[in-house]
Amino acid sequence: MGWVNISAIPISKKWQFSELLDPSVEWVRIRHSLSEPSTFTYGQFAQVDNFLNFYDKRRIYPQSENEIFKIVAPPMFSSRRIGIRKTSKEYSSLTWTAYIDIYV
Repeated sequence: MGWVNISAIPISKKWQFSELLDPSVEWVRIRHSLSEPSTFTYGQFAQVDNFLNFYDKRRIYPQSENEIFKIVAPPMFSSRRIGIRKTSKEYSSLTWTAYIDIYV
């Protein structure tokens, strides 16, 4: 068992999505790649189904540390993936990429 990368997502103001997750996935790790440090930029992370229903939105920040989330599959979702986007209103030339890993 260990961490497996499923997506590398360049963060923008539009929602970007990972590949579909296996229903048994409970742990997600987000690794960040940044062009510069930023204290004003933040984003959102959520589980999303094929109909673009969002569940359990959480705030994330571009940082050098990895973030690990325990996620529970919503009973009403027949399939799910991770959605992520930048939500801050601050203008930034920051290049932010999120690497989505799952624990299998």
